Amino acid sequence: MRLYAPRRNSGVPAIRDTAPEQWLNPQMLPLIVAPAEFLDTIGGIPLHPLIVHAAVVLLPLGALGLVAIILVPRWRAAFGWLVMGALAAGTLSAFAAVNSGEALADRVGEPERHAELGETLQVVAAILFLAAAAWFWLQRRSSAPATVLGGPLQAVAAIATLALAAGTLVLTVLVGHSGAESVWGSTVATSSTAEGDTEPGDEASDDSEDDDRDDDGSGDDGSGDDGTAAPPASPEATTVITMAEVAANATASSCWAAIDGTVYDLTAWVSQHPGGAERILAICGTDASAAFGAQHAGDTQPAAELTAFELGSLG
Repeated sequence: MRLYAPRRNSGVPAIRDTAPEQWLNPQMLPLIVAPAEFLDTIGGIPLHPLIVHAAVVLLPLGALGLVAIILVPRWRAAFGWLVMGALAAGTLSAFAAVNSGEALADRVGEPERHAELGETLQVVAAILFLAAAAWFWLQRRSSAPATVLGGPLQAVAAIATLALAAGTLVLTVLVGHSGAESVWGSTVATSSTAEGDTEPGDEASDDSEDDDRDDDGSGDDGSGDDGTAAPPASPEATTVITMAEVAANATASSCWAAIDGTVYDLTAWVSQHPGGAERILAICGTDASAAFGAQHAGDTQPAAELTAFELGSLG
């Protein structure tokens, strides 16, 4: 059972759109257990980034503290309950982060790898907390002098807990990295592309043009040898692409889409899109103006990112 609100188009209605007698439907249970609206926004700001910070701080601290009190028995009395409290808070934060992430995904799309790692982390964190609680209870009940591993049962619990703590640390790093990548990866890539497109030598080009004008006698009045005015330079011709050409590029290996009268080659963007590849594949070979507007209305960043993939105008 998933403990968060279902994704859009999942077939599960919103709880506010159903009558009370329908709430006993098993499909409605995820909404009753953890309504997405509660973990959606605060003051107009998504809650997910705030909750994630609690999880990525408390879980590693709790895991490292747990390793410390297992390996250093004399610290258990002073720091044991503090470590267990950090683990409990971190585990709850991991569950809340997944719920708030689902709410945010309904607005901006879901980065698949980040979501999968987050769901895995909440399960591992819960198992770690249960294993740590069992070890903590066993070592407190033991009447023997405190040692690193203790008796056989306590030793098994300690080793399992150490392994789970290590796994939690690694998963937390992966979750944080994938989340940062989904938010900032496209921005960095777009910035790098823009810097690469800038060609040096503009000043030298201007000097060369001045020399050419001096050599051919055109001088300051812009006239040729026969005294007539030189024709103005024609602007670059804009590539015009038909809708039939767009429709012919409708696969992951060649993905074109028309948005607001401009055609874009989104092939390289399929694997980079923060909301998942399937959202881009769904618009390959189509006029995606309505879909893009519905998803990103009022957001300037996606429109700016598109410019790096422009092919021409739709004709």
